[in-house]
Amino acid sequence: MTTKSEDLAAEVQKIGWYHRTWAVAALVLFASFLVYALSPVVTSDDSRWALATAVSLERHGDIDLTEYAPTIARAHGYGVQIVDGRPYDFFPYGTAVLVTPLVAVADPILQVAGINLERDLRDRKSSGLLVEHALAAFIAAATVMLVFLVGAELLSLFGAMLLAAGYALGTSSWSIASRALWSVGPAALFLAIALLIALKARTWPRVLPWMGTALIAAYVMRPTTLPAVLALGVYTAITHRNRLAALVGCGALLAVPFIVVNLNVYHSVLPPYFRAGRIGIHSAFGEALLGNLVSPSRGLLVFSPLLVGSVVGLVVAIRRRQFTGLSAAVVAAIVVHWVAVSGFPQWWGGASYGPRLMFDMMPLWAFLAIPTLRALSEPWTNILRRQVALVALSVCMAVSVAIHARGAVDISVYKWSISPTDIDRDPGRVWDWRDPMFVRGL
Repeated sequence: MTTKSEDLAAEVQKIGWYHRTWAVAALVLFASFLVYALSPVVTSDDSRWALATAVSLERHGDIDLTEYAPTIARAHGYGVQIVDGRPYDFFPYGTAVLVTPLVAVADPILQVAGINLERDLRDRKSSGLLVEHALAAFIAAATVMLVFLVGAELLSLFGAMLLAAGYALGTSSWSIASRALWSVGPAALFLAIALLIALKARTWPRVLPWMGTALIAAYVMRPTTLPAVLALGVYTAITHRNRLAALVGCGALLAVPFIVVNLNVYHSVLPPYFRAGRIGIHSAFGEALLGNLVSPSRGLLVFSPLLVGSVVGLVVAIRRRQFTGLSAAVVAAIVVHWVAVSGFPQWWGGASYGPRLMFDMMPLWAFLAIPTLRALSEPWTNILRRQVALVALSVCMAVSVAIHARGAVDISVYKWSISPTDIDRDPGRVWDWRDPMFVRGL
């Protein structure tokens, strides 16, 4: 039986741990943003209308792009759909809604500096691209911080920092998500929030209902997060049945406005981009399954070999009987997502760098790596085996960082998609080990 003084000491120690954790989290956020923002490559392509939509929402209160008609014409209508005579971004508008508050803060400041964001976006000036880059870098850095906080729930602060560093520098967070306002970045952000809530709910059940909002937000950002939304939703419904109504209610806070906007704009519950008919079993489905994992120019495990640590972590968790319901939900989400994006006929993701379409689930991959980091921090009876494991993981980390650094700092690698032939016309090039895109320009 503990005394009051012991209880007080434990409470003080707990408060001190929280203060240290959040102090380190702030440092992780700042360092990640600095690296992302200073990396020069900007790849605004499919994302080109996201910031324009946010500015339209902030200035005019709508998400149509009528004020950008001349720019749309010059782009031959790329990435735009016409509904009732009005142009809209074909890609999910959730990203635009997410950054609108940031745009509302930045817009008057930019105007004082002589920058008219709407005008510069119409003219495709560099200032618009720089603002888009900064917003994407902030979203990606916030996700790195959340991955750190997920790790801090189960690891030491140093272990959580290693997990965050691997995510920040050794995945497409650096080479894709932080380059422009692709929808994969915000999708990963909200999945990381949902994962953190699931872990926090073990000791603080009151936060659990907000997972409903985070999961719906992830879906609004990008429909390919649906496997994770369903898997984590089912897990929560099973483990916290008494809070299911609150979970659904918090999810409805975002789902209802989303549906209302869609009905008003698209006359449908879901926008065209979200319709399931865009994926299915196609003639290259088997190739897509393999290509999304191991092809030299699109393979997830080729571009981020450090994810071997996630596979090892899954094995460790099973062997140590630490494979929980949350672990099962995470694995199910990753596998179903891999199958789903492989069902997209353009499974290589067009002219992008590496496995862009596989990035949504990256916070879940990071979660699976936690048992590996925990095991490596423990004393081993076989010292040589531990050293070999550490060296192997370090090599995988170094290779991952080097590959994604190329995508963030050297535009040469993107020219691979159009030379010697256009990747969309010759997708078999993703298998050419003599010409992997990450070595272009060396």
